[in-house]
Amino acid sequence: MKIAAVTLYPDKKAGSALYSHKLYAEISKYCTVVILSDNEANHKDNVKMVNAWRRKSLLMPFQLFKHILRQKPHICHFQIEYKTFNDNAAISAIENLLLLLLTRITSISILVTLHGVIPFATTEKVFERKATAVFYNVPLRIFYKTLEFSSKKIIVHTNLMENILRAYGLSNNKIAVIPHGVDRARQFYGGDKKEGLTVLFHGFIRPSKGLEWLIKAMQNVAELHPRVKLIIAGETPHQEKRKGHFHISQLRREIRCLQLENHVKIIKKFLIENELEKLILESDVLVLPYIDNFFEASGALARVMDYGKPLICTKIPRFLGDLKNGEDCVMVSPCDAQKLAEAVIELVQNEKLRKKIGENLKEKASCRYWDILAKEYVQLYEENA
Repeated sequence: MKIAAVTLYPDKKAGSALYSHKLYAEISKYCTVVILSDNEANHKDNVKMVNAWRRKSLLMPFQLFKHILRQKPHICHFQIEYKTFNDNAAISAIENLLLLLLTRITSISILVTLHGVIPFATTEKVFERKATAVFYNVPLRIFYKTLEFSSKKIIVHTNLMENILRAYGLSNNKIAVIPHGVDRARQFYGGDKKEGLTVLFHGFIRPSKGLEWLIKAMQNVAELHPRVKLIIAGETPHQEKRKGHFHISQLRREIRCLQLENHVKIIKKFLIENELEKLILESDVLVLPYIDNFFEASGALARVMDYGKPLICTKIPRFLGDLKNGEDCVMVSPCDAQKLAEAVIELVQNEKLRKKIGENLKEKASCRYWDILAKEYVQLYEENA
């Protein structure tokens, strides 16, 4: 069976690019896989990759459709995030639909993985007026219903995401839930012995990650436990370079203002696997203090689940759909430095709780390894070819 995967791909610094790289490496053990990515993709591995389209090009849907026809796949698998084809989410959505409808007229079966969905309530909150929100919900309903019409299966990562699609009227038999894949902990590196404990944030650095609240929380933590250190490690997404660099500068000013230079360190770098693994293994507590309300899965969470480390996260949809407070994480309200500080202090002082939460998170990871999920995808391909 031949699969054409339409997706962003490394070296693109995007969540779906990393996701696709890991997923198709496993799927290629069972199927022939061709990655149809943008002209900036430049990753060399065992999966065939074709630079098939240019982001922000008006001709993109037709260029990519030509490549799909040329490959003659049994399945065309689209990995869709908000800005896959264009930095403008609305234009990207229109291009998505045009491409899907073009592919729909062929004999090629279409599967779509949605990396995020938008509920009605989100537009109401953004526009603050129900009448305005309804106006914007009409194109959203058209978008999701067109996805349903064009594809054999729509895959999402959580049951919360599935419920939103049902609210748009999508049929249950068109939706499949497959969680985000998890990296196995290789533990090639034992970690340095050190005094004190290390708190780690890793992932894309952007305002929605709530890092300013985590830095403020460290002021309270440092007063009680001066040997506790926070490391913030990551880069800005490819779509947000200028805004992202400004945000990192703001975070560094906040660290200086609060006189936390000896307690907080920012590693502004897109870490390679070994570098990130070393940081995770040297850390004692993981923190994801996001403040957004997007209905997505967290790639940053999936990357650390298998290491047996305790996690602090916020009560937002991407974590509420995947984790349970007090069992496999400690959840706090977003934008609350005091509660974040209390959670960090509780885990710093309670080794038994750290161990319990870390082990439960690792157990949840055990059924989500990439090689296990690849078999679920292959089964979907066979059922829908």
